[in-house]
Amino acid sequence: MALRLTFLMAMLIPLCSLAQIRGVVVDGQDRPLAGAHVWLSGTSSGTLTAPDGTFTLNAPPGRFTLIASFLGYTAWSEDLLLTMTPLEKRIVLKPAGMALDEVVVAANASKKRKRWLKDFEEGFFGYTANGKHCRILNPEVLLFEEKDDALQAHATDLLQIENLALGYRILFLLEEARIAGTAISYRGKPLFTELQPEDEKQAAQWARAREESYAGSLRHFLRSLAANALRREGFEIYHSLPQGTSVQDLGPARVSRIVRQDPSAPDVLQLSFDGFLKVVYLHEKNRVMLTRKNAMGNIAGSLGHRSERSILQNDMQEMARASDDVQVTYLFLKKVPVRFDTDGNVLEPEYLEEHGYLGYERIADLLPVAYGRSGVK
Repeated sequence: MALRLTFLMAMLIPLCSLAQIRGVVVDGQDRPLAGAHVWLSGTSSGTLTAPDGTFTLNAPPGRFTLIASFLGYTAWSEDLLLTMTPLEKRIVLKPAGMALDEVVVAANASKKRKRWLKDFEEGFFGYTANGKHCRILNPEVLLFEEKDDALQAHATDLLQIENLALGYRILFLLEEARIAGTAISYRGKPLFTELQPEDEKQAAQWARAREESYAGSLRHFLRSLAANALRREGFEIYHSLPQGTSVQDLGPARVSRIVRQDPSAPDVLQLSFDGFLKVVYLHEKNRVMLTRKNAMGNIAGSLGHRSERSILQNDMQEMARASDDVQVTYLFLKKVPVRFDTDGNVLEPEYLEEHGYLGYERIADLLPVAYGRSGVK
């Protein structure tokens, strides 16, 4: 499928233009932790600490979350604004101190675990064709617990994910995951490593697949929104409000009405709207493969208010009968405003919900944050 994208692919950045973070990882007794994972979330910038616990990372200037993780210890994280001034960090990790309940351990040795793992992987990877080409290499670190009418997932170590659709190996710090029926919600911090293609054909396939995954993604949309380039990049936006048992379009939304400058920094913006913001991406077809059960379950588990669930369930039925020539997403703000930056990072992701198309693109379509960065102007 030919893609009509106006962005340029991410380019190599000279070392002289990279910011640097140096530091050390120790335990509560000030003893160095050798072999701890340290990385910038959503990037390919990561390393293991040296025998003396020290580390060095290089990355382009920007906003990132620095993560440190070591088996048996609680993961550490801190949001950073990287500039050309080197940063020094001393990271103290605390023992996890989590004793597993005997009932939880026993349940994960039962026949239910196979079904739980299948349900988790299906929702975690997402519902595009890329999900069929992903696998968790160390599923034994996942533990499941039935609690509050839902299945909760925990990981005793970093998840190792192989994505043969996009050509990445991902280390994923799973912070929380909850499965209710066919719906799943999760939070975590990824580190990307590019796989080596077997030949030029596979390299070309991965390049095309990455273009398709980026095109119309939330990051692509937010970068286009920040640059006031929605039309050029293939997006249309509409105000939508609940009307009875459906969502009604109220007409095109104006960028100047929903985006404001945030006073905290020149690269931070505020997104504000009532109801839902309908986002239509015109340059790609719908790539999501859903059953009606998947669609209804995802919506029912993700919205807290019965009226909102009813509205979107009805609207998703209409979408299922509509043309697959475009990708349609409904954005919902749990608080107003939600801040994002010009690089497409949502600074308060817990307050931005995606329903419809983007609600079904997940780990299998996840790309490093640098991908497509130079394209939207």
